[in-house]
Amino acid sequence: MAENAISLPDQNEQSSTWPECPAPHPDNWTLAHKICTTQALVSQDEHVVIIHLTSGWSSNDVFKVSFPHRTYANKYIVKLPHEARSPSAKAECRDEALRTSWAHRHGLGPRMVTVDDESGGFAMECVEGTTLSSKLARQHLPPLMTLLRNMHRAPSVRWMQQYDPVAVVAGYLDQVKSQNTMSPEDIRLVDTVLQRTKTAVKGHPKTPCHNDFHCQNIMLTQTPSGGSELTAIDFENCGMGDPMWDVAYLTVNLGLQETPLALANLYGVNDFGCTRVRAYVLLAMCHCATWAAARGEAWRAHHKDVMVKLKKALE
Repeated sequence: MAENAISLPDQNEQSSTWPECPAPHPDNWTLAHKICTTQALVSQDEHVVIIHLTSGWSSNDVFKVSFPHRTYANKYIVKLPHEARSPSAKAECRDEALRTSWAHRHGLGPRMVTVDDESGGFAMECVEGTTLSSKLARQHLPPLMTLLRNMHRAPSVRWMQQYDPVAVVAGYLDQVKSQNTMSPEDIRLVDTVLQRTKTAVKGHPKTPCHNDFHCQNIMLTQTPSGGSELTAIDFENCGMGDPMWDVAYLTVNLGLQETPLALANLYGVNDFGCTRVRAYVLLAMCHCATWAAARGEAWRAHHKDVMVKLKKALE
């Protein structure tokens, strides 16, 4: 066990397997190559390895672009809009580049390399390391909480939009109602949690937040001195919100909903913060369930798994 690890109740890794990301837009292979060869100042015919990253889940197409024969600046992560010709998709990808640049300036995420004005896509440094698993996360909880506190204390900027998880879950619930992909019983449960959460979190403070802070969005890297550090990635939802949402979302991701204040106590929160975390833990499960239900058959197992846990937590 790593130094400063905290002992918590054992939990299994997530019981349902996430589907892989869909195949990328065919034009994006060529565009990823073009962006990186231009940035690396190499010829178009230099040996390049491009891999579409299918693990995790992103609204954009994500590629790892490597130049095996170069000794510096040889690996990039490129994000490009999956809907390559959609103005809204381009704008959203460009906005993520802006958020990623902000995160790097404050020591929270990878370095931005370049933004492609035409596509809205961007390239950033490839963080060499390991995506956290639940087991790894449990071994690095104090630095995880430090990373979160640093994010929440970072200065906000004018372009940061408000992120309201209650409104987000309500939007997902409207989707599944129209698609008829959740049972009436499950819909009633989510509605109940939404109403309770609105009351419990009223008047919460707002700080810069990640708003999608889970294991697959955190990298464990080795430092030159032989130590390790944590870096957050995927800032597409970053904005002004309630810091306790980040704490609660990670709590659910680690399967700690039965001990909802485990991470809150490590983070260091007051009584009002604890009240919000308890409410947000239930809302985070609703977030996962409705998000999955809105995405159809491929996510049915994940949706059902989360609803079982939510019903248990509400007993």
